[in-house]
Amino acid sequence: TPYGGNSDLKPANEISWNEAARFVNWLNVSRGFSPAYKFATSPTDSGYFVNGGFQNWNASDSGFNASNPYRNSNAVFFLPTIDEWYKSAFFNPSNNTYSTYATRSNSAPSAVGGGTSGAVYNGQSGPADINNAGAVSWFGTMAQSGNVWEWLESSNQYYEGSYGAIVTGK
Repeated sequence: TPYGGNSDLKPANEISWNEAARFVNWLNVSRGFSPAYKFATSPTDSGYFVNGGFQNWNASDSGFNASNPYRNSNAVFFLPTIDEWYKSAFFNPSNNTYSTYATRSNSAPSAVGGGTSGAVYNGQSGPADINNAGAVSWFGTMAQSGNVWEWLESSNQYYEGSYGAIVTGK
């Protein structure tokens, strides 16, 4: 891509929400689990369009959960809700508090081009490698304070505090 090139260590970027959701479905189905998200068409169907066809699950579908009609409750992999994303970024399970930043800190991280401290943001030249993208959160997630945009489960929403899609699992 024009934003840092391609390699096995680069995060996915320049993908749509539907592409991220379909990838999550592939992770589930390829391992024998239920798809997380419901689409009217699949790649082998006539009229298939990668950025179309999303549907909510309904009461007649196995795995339907009325409190979250986006996600099939039988799925193992899924995009995070804003609450799941926020907790994975800021929550400190050792004392049940939240940090201000996704770097285990209440102090603003310094902008870095890579490494395991600070955060990759503010005009850095392309995404950093996934294992070299700043400090980690209390849960060990990296780059939630920068690097690439992260899609959330609510259709067409992303966390605006970061710069690919993150996938969470049960």
